[in-house]
Amino acid sequence: MYAMYKTDYYLYNKRSPKELYQTLLRPYDTDLRKFEHSFTFLNWSLFDQLKNKDIKLKDQSEETLKYMIYNILPGGNTILHNLHYS
Repeated sequence: MYAMYKTDYYLYNKRSPKELYQTLLRPYDTDLRKFEHSFTFLNWSLFDQLKNKDIKLKDQSEETLKYMIYNILPGGNTILHNLHYS
């Protein structure tokens, strides 16, 4: 998933969420209720809690931070985007 995102972003110059939608949220089966994502609910929850200042970055373990830094949320956002905007 991450490699496909990087390919679209750098090689094909896709920048908008609309252009990246197919890469970030693509069905992996003929059943459209199943999607392949580069993140989990836990990641999304941690991102939101950091963004809303419910938890602090310095209180997170190094392993958690390493795990989160490579996740890409819909719209192409990463933990670095959230930190920048908060």
